[in-house]
Amino acid sequence: MTDPSSLPADSLDQAATRMGGESRTDSPEQRTPGDTFASLGHLDTGTDSRSSLTDLPDSEDGDDADREIIDLASRYELGAVLGRGGMGEVIRATDRRLKRDVAIKRMRAELGASRQAMRRFLTEAISVAALNHFNVVQIFDYGHTADGPFLVMELVEGPTLAELLKDGPLPLEQAVDLLRQLCDGLQTAHLQGIIHRDIKPANILVTASGIPKLTDFGLAKEVDGGGHTVSGAMLGTLDYMAPEQKQDSSLADARSDQWSLAATFYQMLTGDVPRVIEIEAVPEAVREAVRRALKARPAERFDSVREFAEAVQHAADTATRSADSQTQTALKDGQCPDCGTVNDVTRKFCRSCGSSLLGACPACDAETRVWEQFCGECGTDMPAVLAEHVEAARELKGEIQSLQSSFRHAEALEKLIPLRNSQHAALTEYREWADEAWKRLTGELAELEMQRNQLLQTAREQAESGHLSEARRYLARIPGPMQTDETRQLAGELAAAVAELKQLAGEIQYAARARLYDGLEQKLNRYLELKPQDQKALALLQKVRERNLRSQTKATGQGASAGK
Repeated sequence: MTDPSSLPADSLDQAATRMGGESRTDSPEQRTPGDTFASLGHLDTGTDSRSSLTDLPDSEDGDDADREIIDLASRYELGAVLGRGGMGEVIRATDRRLKRDVAIKRMRAELGASRQAMRRFLTEAISVAALNHFNVVQIFDYGHTADGPFLVMELVEGPTLAELLKDGPLPLEQAVDLLRQLCDGLQTAHLQGIIHRDIKPANILVTASGIPKLTDFGLAKEVDGGGHTVSGAMLGTLDYMAPEQKQDSSLADARSDQWSLAATFYQMLTGDVPRVIEIEAVPEAVREAVRRALKARPAERFDSVREFAEAVQHAADTATRSADSQTQTALKDGQCPDCGTVNDVTRKFCRSCGSSLLGACPACDAETRVWEQFCGECGTDMPAVLAEHVEAARELKGEIQSLQSSFRHAEALEKLIPLRNSQHAALTEYREWADEAWKRLTGELAELEMQRNQLLQTAREQAESGHLSEARRYLARIPGPMQTDETRQLAGELAAAVAELKQLAGEIQYAARARLYDGLEQKLNRYLELKPQDQKALALLQKVRERNLRSQTKATGQGASAGK
């Protein structure tokens, strides 16, 4: 074996070349950042390929020799299989570090050798990992085991929409609410250039509290700057697939997702799979909005899924207001609004159902009879004012739901207060909803805060160990509205550390190849303070120290000879 101390000085240059390719001696100022990374090669600067969700191989022949193999059992306590599909299986697991349940999706072993299957499987991670939205199932992590790739996802306790619809159609109000939330999540994906391409009830999970979550982005595509993708075979599910997507999957865009979501909404309203769409089966209130979203020509549909949701919500609200108005104006003197019984006008409670026949003026709170139009104390047109209050409550409810979808729970809770304090009988529905929403949102906020603190702590631990990429990935899993001064400070420190690593890497690479040894040991020491586990940097530091020791020994020997 060769004694390291006997290596010639130019072994440093060879070491640098092994770290990054061909030797070159141009100065750092003459090199672009791209040149630095290309020549640096495997020197880890905290931006390893595993941390990049966009670095899938472009060819079928890519070299996987350096792929990191993850032992899932060391990090997760693996549980029961939750389901199986064409691409693989989903199992329940517990994250030992973060102390929470997750779902792990693993690709079938027989597909592991197929690069195309692997690419499609990991497309889900690429597409969803950056989306922080309450109505999209979150991707927490991804990687490879010895058996193939895996995704770590949010565990949703609840059935699919397809399972819910086995019992028949949903009430209009519930269907509209689900559509609004799904459009909100899908709009976020579309704004980031992500097209789902396989929206259907089976790919929508519904939580116990009725929150829908889009999942299975395995067929998603990312649109480039020109909106193009490669032409391909038909991908998706036929009954829910837009006409242009049936023709060629490459033609699918955000309007194709809109068609698929409208077909799903059709099934929510009618209970029928949209194999043959009978538009007259759709409730009249929202029929025209659904008809437009299902147009054969994409240009004739709504411009966005958000516009589709707004059109449906507006149509449903208009129909409800009209029904409320007709009910209010149709009451006879003494008539109970709940059961319709006509009572003696002096009664306070209905003789048939016991409902109160008294109300309060929405303007002055004076006691009134429920069938009266104008307040006897202030002359207010009570049905008109109540209609305004109900409309304001509807709008506030929608705003609160949107805040929840974007993880802005603290703001949502603040806006719930006036709804919870509303006392008029006409607002009972919204008051009861607000009370339930308060319980749900406070619980969710506590859970989100706990998860944020766990992720922050884990990110700190990873940073202290020199795993900067992992630290940044943990921080990235904290939704923007849940970020704090602490998380932002750590993110800034990590960004600065990565920038310093990149700078040091370029300087070290150049100095080693140009044989500029003065100060090189100090730069390597600083590099290893930031990245203590970098084996190639450690090896180079050892060679630099050996070279410096030889130089010192030689200088000492020459000095002793000169003194004789």
